[in-house]
Amino acid sequence: MLIEVLLQSLETPTPVVSHPPTPSARHTPAPSAVNREAEPVYSPYTDDPEAGEPYDPGMMLQTQKRMMDDQDVHLENLAHSIGRQHGISLQINSELEEHHGLLEQLDTEVDNTHNRLSSARKRLDRVAKGVKGNGSTMTIALLILVLLILIIVFKT
Repeated sequence: MLIEVLLQSLETPTPVVSHPPTPSARHTPAPSAVNREAEPVYSPYTDDPEAGEPYDPGMMLQTQKRMMDDQDVHLENLAHSIGRQHGISLQINSELEEHHGLLEQLDTEVDNTHNRLSSARKRLDRVAKGVKGNGSTMTIALLILVLLILIIVFKT
């Protein structure tokens, strides 16, 4: 089936279209020349090996070998490049793991500091609440302390 389609495509003529050159402002071709150039020129497609260069298996083998050698060189360059990228990615991975550990340690220390600050804040709130309710008691205690200090100083 595929061979029949290929044979049919080989037998049908392929149009070869030639486009006329763009006329310049100085040179305008005659109208008859424009009409001839605008008409498409058809030539049938032929797959005749004798029309071109003779088929030489040795030459084709050399060409294929040269192409394979070129591809091998390109593949070796690509392999070296991929190897370098692999090394770089391993270094990046190790640095990421190290930074991940440092960030976890920092997170733990920040949590501990937060807990200590909140407990200190609670204690300060309790002291402030106690001082606020017992302000006059504290003032009296302070005045008694000052009076005792003055008595001791003047007695001696």
